[in-house]
Amino acid sequence: MKIHVLHHVYLPIKHGITAFLDASPHDVSHTQLYEEHSFPAISDIDWLIIMGGPMSTNDEKTLPWLTAEKAFIKSVIEAGKTVFGICLGAQLIADALGARVTTMEYPEFGWHSVSPSPDIENTLLADVFNQDLTFFHSHGDMFDIPMGAKKIGASQACPNQGFTYKNHVIAIQFHPEITAELADLFTAHRDKVWQKSPFCQFEHSTDQDNPLFHSSSKLINSIMQAIEQQAFNSSAKPD
Repeated sequence: MKIHVLHHVYLPIKHGITAFLDASPHDVSHTQLYEEHSFPAISDIDWLIIMGGPMSTNDEKTLPWLTAEKAFIKSVIEAGKTVFGICLGAQLIADALGARVTTMEYPEFGWHSVSPSPDIENTLLADVFNQDLTFFHSHGDMFDIPMGAKKIGASQACPNQGFTYKNHVIAIQFHPEITAELADLFTAHRDKVWQKSPFCQFEHSTDQDNPLFHSSSKLINSIMQAIEQQAFNSSAKPD
């Protein structure tokens, strides 16, 4: 199976998604959007993964390559390929599907609970999101749920934490791929304005002995395995 990953920033740190891909038998290719780049042929993709980044989906004036990226994502979705986006990646998927991406009243950072939506039943992530789960968050924007999509869940600060679309597109706002090292990086790059938000937890959020890092590692593997099975089933279907 062929997996392609879109990166918005250089990130030398390993995390839950890179660990899963490194251990997988699949062909994995990458596009570094912050460098001169081109997109692969859609026929060469079975599963597209869209990573996060510090920019906004609405930064097209300063980052014009976002326009081409959104068009590419939309084309991959329309081709019926499996697509998975995290944080900015999820917001780009929502934008490509015609939903709004807006600035939240209060940014969300640190460990917060996500409560599953009833809409998640009968989707590929139903077995993963069958109870309240605590995830790491680092975002100041949020998306509306696109027309025809099924909401995954909500937190106290953010009513739309994710969605699935036609069971082959998955978008999540939070960071199940988090590691202590990645949390340290997120903390170092957070604007001081965020400290005024009642939904930003900086103290103890990056403690390496926090058991939530271990539970996140198990959760990202469960999520990736569910999406992997969906991508495999789709790629095995005759054209």
